[in-house]
Amino acid sequence: EKAAWEICSHLRWMDREGKDWFMQARLEHHSPRRVAWPGWWLKPSTFRATAAKGYSASPPDVLARQALAAKGWMLASAEIMLDSGWARALSEAGVARVKLMGFESNNPLHDDHEGRGAHWHPTLKHIAVNGMKRARFTSTVDPVPHLYLDDKGCIDTAGSYDKKQKPAVNYDDGGIWRLEAFACFLNIGGSLSFCPLVALESNRAGAGFLHVRKSWRSKKDSGAQFQLLRGEAADSNRGSNWAVEFL
Repeated sequence: EKAAWEICSHLRWMDREGKDWFMQARLEHHSPRRVAWPGWWLKPSTFRATAAKGYSASPPDVLARQALAAKGWMLASAEIMLDSGWARALSEAGVARVKLMGFESNNPLHDDHEGRGAHWHPTLKHIAVNGMKRARFTSTVDPVPHLYLDDKGCIDTAGSYDKKQKPAVNYDDGGIWRLEAFACFLNIGGSLSFCPLVALESNRAGAGFLHVRKSWRSKKDSGAQFQLLRGEAADSNRGSNWAVEFL
């Protein structure tokens, strides 16, 4: 079960009328004196994955650096969402709301602190229509990528915590996360790029969406293009997706 309470603050960006939010950042509190020790809130699967080490096994200076870095990644992402207009557009279209989250080191009632390591999440919360949530260009409803951090607070590119968290080559090899209107992908230097998600549809009646069989990545300095394969939960006949980065 999830924790009954959280030790965090919430930032919300509201719509033009101030009635509802289209983006939220959950900023978890971190105090070295209140780091949760292992064994409080263990699920069997968590115990097997971590041997109940928890964040109390991390050096205090490293954990403090990671807690600060996670907030930096979230707030930088929020600026991208605002500048691009993606977060507001997703909400106004009735598709989803953007939610940015870090990791909880001070909450003993949440097994997040027993996890694989310090991380943050660029996520979407799909908006229910007639009581139903629907994934369009994501593989699941309410996707929650876990982006793990190294000891310096950079995004880990070695796959130390998650074998698929490596620099992106194509979607099947990992390193790419589709979030409806945009995708984020991991670069070899440890940076994270956000780019628009594109699908091509013919304007001829009944012609449908463009499909291609192979993915391609540019070796030029001008940018990169990835074909993003769809999961079974996405809308049918949406064709191939592309994420295009312009440098």
